[in-house]
Amino acid sequence: MLLSNLDQMINSSIESGLDSAQVLIVKNHKIIKHSAYGDANLSTLYDIASLTKVFSLTVLYQVYATQGKINLNLTLKEIFPHYFEDQSLADKANITIKMLLAHEAGFEPNPLFYDKNYNTELFCQNRDEFLGKLLKAPLIHIPQSCSLYSDVDFMLLTFILEHLLQTKIDVLFQATFPELHNQRVCYQPLQHGYSKSEIAPTELHGNTRDGFIHFDNIRTETIHGEVQDEKAYHCMNGISGHAGLFANCEALYSALQLMNIPPEFLQSQSDDPSFGLGWRLNKGGDMAYHFGHYASEEAYGHTGWTGCVVVIDPKYDLKIIYLTNRKHSKVLNPARNQHRFLGDVLWAGQYKNIMNEIYRSLGLNQ
Repeated sequence: MLLSNLDQMINSSIESGLDSAQVLIVKNHKIIKHSAYGDANLSTLYDIASLTKVFSLTVLYQVYATQGKINLNLTLKEIFPHYFEDQSLADKANITIKMLLAHEAGFEPNPLFYDKNYNTELFCQNRDEFLGKLLKAPLIHIPQSCSLYSDVDFMLLTFILEHLLQTKIDVLFQATFPELHNQRVCYQPLQHGYSKSEIAPTELHGNTRDGFIHFDNIRTETIHGEVQDEKAYHCMNGISGHAGLFANCEALYSALQLMNIPPEFLQSQSDDPSFGLGWRLNKGGDMAYHFGHYASEEAYGHTGWTGCVVVIDPKYDLKIIYLTNRKHSKVLNPARNQHRFLGDVLWAGQYKNIMNEIYRSLGLNQ
């Protein structure tokens, strides 16, 4: 009856309003659990949100840095000299690829480029024009002074990769990992032969947070098969290194098996040990929301806003991939918090509950 309590608790959350979930657990290189719950099966694709950061963009940098095709110490000014003829960008000139991967560039977490009400000068809903706007995003910290998680870093890294290799990131992803061609993982799934019935939906009322938010061209119908993230959808045409990838657990496990992670990517940053390069590490700070209370200090992984998480724990030879569409539920109180959905507060919508239960069931909670 190993992990039977996990099934019971997830199914209880399904009955309380969580739409669906998938889980895949690998111990000692053997799949010990692979299950789907609610309105999903093992083939269902999920919008994996910020898991895209590690499964698409970070892994591509890992490959090309290892091959010597990309120097992580290149600066923005060296990469985009034309843009830096504009002296107003001088404060960003020496930001390196490595700083961006470590979230040390100094950008604010979530600028609303797609909304004129946020900033008319930075407003953009056109991928071809977006890099110029992105480079003008204000710094709120001096570069390399602290780690602060920001989507700006990974959108810039997307354009850097595409510029250096002269290929769009979705094409690079496919070309770099031909072993995944038969797996269920891609950008823009509706344009790659998948039907909505094969994809878990996300927000019920577009990006309106149940009618509370408005901006030009906002989606108001259920988001289904398109990336939920507004910046990825409106500014990056659904193809970005910060969000946009769709996958099921099986495909993500196949991707993990292909990864050769250079040690540098899993080294803590001096100002915040929970930040590696691309990856989050179970060190420093309170990372229990992600890793639970029993993961070792060797554990690393990432989360995704839509309800997705991956944990790799080398000490226990354990890999956990857990996908949900927890945002496919009502916003609890949009006037108070536009980002807190019913699915977020249910037991199975909280990563630490899942991780704690798995570690306990496997006797790893000593």
